[in-house]
Amino acid sequence: MAADVMSAKEAAEYLGVTTRRIRQMLNTGSIHAVRDEPILLSRLDVEHVAHVHPDSPGRPVMASKAWDEISAFRLDNFANETVLDSWRRKMRPRADWQRFRVHRSVLRDLIESPLLVASGLRAAANYGVPVEPDERRFVGYVAASDLDQVPVGLPVRGGDSWNVELGVVADSSWRFGRSASFVDPVTAWLDLEDHRHRSAQLMLEVVLGSRD
Repeated sequence: MAADVMSAKEAAEYLGVTTRRIRQMLNTGSIHAVRDEPILLSRLDVEHVAHVHPDSPGRPVMASKAWDEISAFRLDNFANETVLDSWRRKMRPRADWQRFRVHRSVLRDLIESPLLVASGLRAAANYGVPVEPDERRFVGYVAASDLDQVPVGLPVRGGDSWNVELGVVADSSWRFGRSASFVDPVTAWLDLEDHRHRSAQLMLEVVLGSRD
C-alpha cells in the first residue's frame, strides 16, 4: 500500500479507535476518504486528527450545539491557529452533508432556489471578499423539511464528480431566515476551510478579523 494512504483498519489502529468510529468520522467530515470501496484515507489527514485531537480523535459536537457555538464565535477567543482549526473540525457535524451530480440547468435552478442558502465562495463574494464564485458548483444549506422540494440529481460518494454539496440541517437547528440568500460569515469561512480553499484565510482576515 502507498505510504501516503491508510486503510480504515490502519487508521483505526493509529488513532486508537474502532473501524466503526472511522466510518462515523468519514460521515461527519472529520476525515476524508481518497477512495470509497475499499476505504483508503489520506495519511496526512489521519495524522492531523491525531495531532489536533490527541485525547478524543475526531469526536464531534451535536448539530444544535455546533450552531450555538457558531453564533457565539469570536476570533479573539482562540489562542492560536491550532486551537482554531481544532474548533473548526468539531463544527463539521453542524449538518448532514450530501453531495449530488446535477445537470447544468438544474444547477441554475438550485442557485436561485429560495429554499437554499449559499455558502463558500458565493457567500464570501457577497461579504466583499475578492473572489469569483465557482459557477460550476454550489455549496449551501437546506432545512431538512425542505430537502424533498429541492431538485437534486444522483447522490455521489466521495471523488470530484459532485457539483452540489448540501448541508441538511434539522429544522430545530436551522439558523437562517426564510429570506436569507447567504450563510453568515463564520459559516462561509468554515465551509471554505473545510474544502481547503485558498480563499479561506482571506475570508477570515477580511470579514471575521474586522469584527468587534
